[in-house]
Amino acid sequence: MERDLDARMARTRHRPLPGGRILPAEAFALGAALLAAGLAVLALAVNGLTAALTGAIALVYLLVYTPLKPVTPLSMIAGAISGALPPVAGWAASKGQLGPGPWVLAGIMFFWQITHTLAIGHLYRQDYARAGMRILPVLDEGCGSTSLQAFNNCLALLPVGLLPTLIGLTGSVYLVLSTVLALGFLWTAARFVQDRSAPAARRLLMASLVYLPALLAVMAFDRQGH
Repeated sequence: MERDLDARMARTRHRPLPGGRILPAEAFALGAALLAAGLAVLALAVNGLTAALTGAIALVYLLVYTPLKPVTPLSMIAGAISGALPPVAGWAASKGQLGPGPWVLAGIMFFWQITHTLAIGHLYRQDYARAGMRILPVLDEGCGSTSLQAFNNCLALLPVGLLPTLIGLTGSVYLVLSTVLALGFLWTAARFVQDRSAPAARRLLMASLVYLPALLAVMAFDRQGH
């Protein structure tokens, strides 16, 4: 779906499809077969809820997020939704049902992913512009709105990141360390608001790559009866 756009961007033009090493029909057939097989395995060997959630992830990513990227910056919201749902599917696979826990995890993933995506978009905005992607960093010439959105989503992670303890999913160790991680992430985003340069965006990207695995590791370490 995006091979023509990928061919215009330096960071993606050497991938197999835009590089011409794989035919579109071959890639489509393989992708469709893998998706169908994956959903079948989940439905038959796990449960229908997990298969349905995984199907929803694929539909949002392929039919909403991907087509919207050349149209509107709101595509970022759809992308964040599809990126937030895998923990919900994982929970459904483990428990066979849903509750507040997986939606709290999805909330963390949602706000994290928007900040992460904005940092990448700012770093590669010229590439995205050449491809005609109407993402926020491309349309936001001075990067004021981009940096503010990154900050606001980091700010949202402060209360949302505390919810696992408040609902009994994690303990006090997580409560303290998640706050420390969120404040560090927020401080990097605040620096990006003040200095909207490529190095500042790269620091924010690196902070996002530290925050999420560290948070999930602490969550796994300090889990409480779930």
